[in-house]
Amino acid sequence: YGVAADRDGRIYVSNWGKLNNVSVFGPDGKFQRSVGKEGGRPRMGRYDGSGMLRPAGIGVDEQGRLWAAEHILFPKRMSVWDTKTGQLAKEFFGGSWYSSHAWVDPEKPEEIYCDGVIWKVDYDRKTWEPYSTIWYGNPYLDFDTLSPEGSHYGGFRAFTARNGRQYAWAASQGNVLFIRQGDIYKPFLSAFVSVRGNEYIPWPPYPFMSDLTKYPNGHYVWADGNDDGRIQAEEVKQASDHPDKPVGWCWVDKDLNLWGGDGRSYRPRKIGPDGKPTY
Repeated sequence: YGVAADRDGRIYVSNWGKLNNVSVFGPDGKFQRSVGKEGGRPRMGRYDGSGMLRPAGIGVDEQGRLWAAEHILFPKRMSVWDTKTGQLAKEFFGGSWYSSHAWVDPEKPEEIYCDGVIWKVDYDRKTWEPYSTIWYGNPYLDFDTLSPEGSHYGGFRAFTARNGRQYAWAASQGNVLFIRQGDIYKPFLSAFVSVRGNEYIPWPPYPFMSDLTKYPNGHYVWADGNDDGRIQAEEVKQASDHPDKPVGWCWVDKDLNLWGGDGRSYRPRKIGPDGKPTY
């Protein structure tokens, strides 16, 4: 993706794909070594700073250190590397949006959620570090997934339910409900609207909904049927065809009741052994 050179004529090339690192070549064009862990760090799950993820623009400073900007939103990272050892020297993080929300589950105050990442915070030492990436994609390109980022559109709210499990909900892409599974939150329920011709609502919200005869304008509900966290046509059902009768919620309580802004509530019919409620 990117190419840079140092004062001694060495050439640096940033790689994607299977490598996700930076290759170093001598002035003669022969490969010398790599910077960063081969394969990079995981797109989702526990954060590993020793690896890059989609390194893009790169440059070498006067001290011979390699700077790499990563072409990914979560987390928004700039890293600095020792070109002799290939090890990480320093890293910087910035906001993924021009306005970002952060959220803390009161029962897990050591974790703060912001911009697709769980950050571990030590309040006494006043330190913080990325702990886990819970969303790996690009919300403008991954059309069959539900982003838990929510930071730009109103926040991602994690909470511990009365059953002891952690859940979260976000207002991005409609209303989305998530369940904590290890180091990530997986979406399993969503309510959203599909309206052709509305400049504020993407249409179709998902490619398979482009046929208006099958998916007319209206409000829809998605419930994950195979635990893959992705949307398939057979999992989507129309809930209302009237624009003034939305199906959604603006709060979730500890009993997993969904509360709508119009005064309606949706109570779980049952909660499965995996912790997922059915409404």
